[in-house]
Amino acid sequence: MNDTEIENQESLENVFERCDNPSEAWNSRVARKILSSTNADWIFSLRHWSIFITLTFRDERPPDIAKSLFEKLIKSLNENAFGKHYTKIVGHSYFSYVRAMEYQKRDVVHFHVMVDQPVNFERIHTLWNSWAGFAHTDIIKDKNDVVNYVCKYIVKGGEIYPFLAKKEFTPKVLPYWWKLAETKMEGKQDEKTIS
Repeated sequence: MNDTEIENQESLENVFERCDNPSEAWNSRVARKILSSTNADWIFSLRHWSIFITLTFRDERPPDIAKSLFEKLIKSLNENAFGKHYTKIVGHSYFSYVRAMEYQKRDVVHFHVMVDQPVNFERIHTLWNSWAGFAHTDIIKDKNDVVNYVCKYIVKGGEIYPFLAKKEFTPKVLPYWWKLAETKMEGKQDEKTIS
């Protein structure tokens, strides 16, 4: 065990000692912080997350409908990069992603998504805005901040779903948006190392 794990265990043990009911301890601020931090460490280590996407809904959508719209977007992004028969080349997706689902204050589902490969921002905005609501895309400047932000929703009653691509895929002919996204990603990395 490292020092952080020992501190977390001691903090949690202190909470358990003060509680008459163990379920109260798991709902404590200390337990939520430990769970969020542990999940963030795990998610952080999975891939080099480079793009952050937020997908909101105009109207209330049941979680299963919201997830099916997200899957429809994933399919469209993959077709855009690898063609209609992309599954024969890349399987489910050429890029890895982590999708966090949570409820907004107005009790409507929305998603935060981290991606590890270039995606077509324009396509995301056009499709999501016509299907569901509003999309926001950005290059990740501080991976640690974004991963912690996404993982905090686990302990707030949200859910997190990671998908890891089998390997790194690149189209034979790079679309214009791929090159543009790579340039932006490299620029943000340079910006981060300078500051």
